Amino acid sequence: MTQRVLVAGATGGVGQLAVARLLAQDYPVRVLTRSAQKAEQMFAGRVELAVGDTRDSSTLSTALQEVAFVICCTGTTAFPSN
Repeated sequence: MTQRVLVAGATGGVGQLAVARLLAQDYPVRVLTRSAQKAEQMFAGRVELAVGDTRDSSTLSTALQEVAFVICCTGTTAFPSN
């Protein structure tokens, strides 16, 4: 059994790349998102959703249940800025 990975910042540029790579390698992925609707549109049911925010510790305990690894992609960008 492959261990579940939580990706924070999954709907951003780097986060999307991380999720895609994990899914390609058959990891079960849970994303920590502030917008379930945005994440559902983006990942179309291929990931588990945990609604929360890294800045609100009360939302993290549920997101972290049965997670072996955490990848934090908050505050990053996959594309050069101007």
